[in-house]
Amino acid sequence: MSFLKKYPLLILFIFALSVRLIFLAYSWNSVPTLSGSDEEAYHLLGVNLLRYHTYGNPFTPSYQPEHAISPGYPLLVATVYMMVGVKPHGVLIVQCILDSLTALLTCAIVLRLNGSQRTAMITGMLYALWPAALYYAQHLYTEPTLTLIFAVIFWLMIKPVRWRPVSLGALCALALYIKSTVMLLPVITGLVLFMQSLSSDTCIRGERRKMWAFALGQTAVFVAIVIGLLAPWAIRNKLALGRLTFATLTEINFFTGSGTYTLAELQGEYLPGVMSPRYAYFFDKLVKQAERENPRWQYRENPSNSYTLEQMDPLVRTARNIIVAHPVAFLKCHIKGALRGWLPEGNPAWFTMYMGYMTYTVAINQMSRLILGGKLLAVPIKFLVTFFPFVIFYGLLITSAVLGAWRLFHRAPMIVLAIVMTVLFMTILPSIYYAGSDRYKLPVMPLMFVLAAFAPEFPEFFKRKNGKTVPAQLATLNGA
Repeated sequence: MSFLKKYPLLILFIFALSVRLIFLAYSWNSVPTLSGSDEEAYHLLGVNLLRYHTYGNPFTPSYQPEHAISPGYPLLVATVYMMVGVKPHGVLIVQCILDSLTALLTCAIVLRLNGSQRTAMITGMLYALWPAALYYAQHLYTEPTLTLIFAVIFWLMIKPVRWRPVSLGALCALALYIKSTVMLLPVITGLVLFMQSLSSDTCIRGERRKMWAFALGQTAVFVAIVIGLLAPWAIRNKLALGRLTFATLTEINFFTGSGTYTLAELQGEYLPGVMSPRYAYFFDKLVKQAERENPRWQYRENPSNSYTLEQMDPLVRTARNIIVAHPVAFLKCHIKGALRGWLPEGNPAWFTMYMGYMTYTVAINQMSRLILGGKLLAVPIKFLVTFFPFVIFYGLLITSAVLGAWRLFHRAPMIVLAIVMTVLFMTILPSIYYAGSDRYKLPVMPLMFVLAAFAPEFPEFFKRKNGKTVPAQLATLNGA
């Protein structure tokens, strides 16, 4: 008991890591999935970096320079392969360690904001047991690494450290190298840094006319670091592809996702996924419109979705024209997808890993037929003892996060605004794909747990500590 009190963070880390390694051992022979998935692309890119020292697309002839996937995660994969050989399970073990550190940082953020060790430990343990975190730590995806980076960024927002603009700039650039679709993260981080610099003690003690100069200086350093670290890869793309761009994944999502779903929204249809027949129908409509707008261009089937710049440019322009012509439908399909993503059906990892069903819809349909048919005894016990507790807990988590955001806003408004903006952009922008899959929400789930920690009225909250009440300490966080 004394060891638990003396080393609580170490206990939390060991707990989180043990749970992940146990689940990895349980599914050792079935993960990762290296056939026809994003995992295969990351694996092959890592192998190419290791063996041939090139960053070429493994699905195109002659390994053309890769332009869609930013190189951060493949470089991590290649680094692990260099140390342990081309063994994907080595990457999964590293991801288990990284995600355990995320549980640790979730606890540290709550501890910094609240001062209650008990609440912080419970919050960290709840994230350590989150099904999506356990599931994606066992697959070659960017999200476990990206989740850790998000947690470190928000920890730095709360905890004052030396050279914070430099640290935050480097972390935002690293996040973009891991996954280029988080392009709004530097904008949100820079805005929070600017507002915190305006209200910092340095500004208050100094002359009023120097306040803006200080804040602008901090933000300028941050922006310079982000641009300076991203510039080399943008220059590489200019030299290799003839285009000054960082990564084209967002542009590809533009026509495979937003443009196609906007066409479906115009006809009042919801597309359940990119593998559905109706998705193929509306994507074909977009392709035909692109061919009409570009008579000299003809679409070629692309099973691997590895588009060359010449193939994708007409599709991007057509998708942009559709969205500009129908902005309301564009917004509606994204917002609907985001809202669906926060329903239990937006958590397919739970059902894939524990229930044996690929989606919430399949599981519910099959179980409903049994129950309505009077065959209650035929419903698997595993479904009854796992599904309903998960739905109840998930509902409590979302409700508590909303309530916690409201209560914490009065004490640390900039932190809450930063969390809310991050959750919104990470939910709405990729919401088109797979109804807001828990894979894309994973980087913001630690932040949801942090907000949920402030929903209850903690008895410790109004206790005095170091001569100040906790609310009095939180009142200074904006200037921290």
